[in-house]
Amino acid sequence: MRRWGKANRSLLHHIKAMVAAKRSELSSIQSALPRGEKLKPPTDLLGALVASQMDVEAEESLVAGNAGAGLKDSEIIGNIWIFIIAGHETTAHTLCFTMAYLALYPEHQEAIFKELQQVCGGAMPEYRDVPSLHYIFATLYESLRLRDLVMTLPKLAQQDTVLPYTTWTSSGEVIQKTHPVKAGSHIIIDSPACQRNPFHWNHPETFDPTRFIRPDGTFSSDGAHSGVDGDGNKVVFTGFSIGTRQCIGKRFAEIEMVAFIAFMVKNYTWKPLPKFQGETRESIEKRMLDATEELSFTPSDFGLDFARRA
Repeated sequence: MRRWGKANRSLLHHIKAMVAAKRSELSSIQSALPRGEKLKPPTDLLGALVASQMDVEAEESLVAGNAGAGLKDSEIIGNIWIFIIAGHETTAHTLCFTMAYLALYPEHQEAIFKELQQVCGGAMPEYRDVPSLHYIFATLYESLRLRDLVMTLPKLAQQDTVLPYTTWTSSGEVIQKTHPVKAGSHIIIDSPACQRNPFHWNHPETFDPTRFIRPDGTFSSDGAHSGVDGDGNKVVFTGFSIGTRQCIGKRFAEIEMVAFIAFMVKNYTWKPLPKFQGETRESIEKRMLDATEELSFTPSDFGLDFARRA
């Protein structure tokens, strides 16, 4: 805990220094512009947040009683912190599990390679190619479905409502029920359980990226073959949460993971590396997919045997 505290203070010190340096840089650029000309918003996260706050401060100075509007420095730091910490570990772990699944089920490596050849030919994909890489998206979503990184999603009820749910009796009879929720109640969503709910997902324990592929070959984040719930409602993938409070870094994570898997499959094939001679397939799979619940669902150590594609 002492090491964690020291690291936390050090990181905050550096982020505050970055915010101050960016504010000074943008102020210098703004002062050099002709009067009335507005600074073009930066495209990096830090610059965008600081520039937005500077715009608010400039406007509030002209409006009486509007002091304190916009983001506080602590809120700017909080957004940067979430992007760096939450986005780094969850993305890395999802890629780790995806590499494991592709090693265990190499036919999906070849399906991705075939798609890359069709979309990009002999070149590496560019940003404009990403929407066409349906099988990579499907593979990443299936890995995240089976190895959901976020154990729980905390929510706060803003008003009285009811939650519908499906259950069953000891004889196997399926029953639809509702549970009343009062305003102000804390709700904890078990995302991994949602992703393996047999009422929503066919063969939920099976690794099958094609469940996210529609009949026309395009990617569907809702699970094209997962079915519907007992009330006929559309099934929704919850790996990034859903609604207005879904993961702020969802698109960034998708692009980062697609780029990584595309590069690896384009250049290499890989298979599991046994821990000892004669290790069974069952033992290898159990070991590679093992994980612990820490800050996020953390994969265990395992080895992969890589071969460069001809």
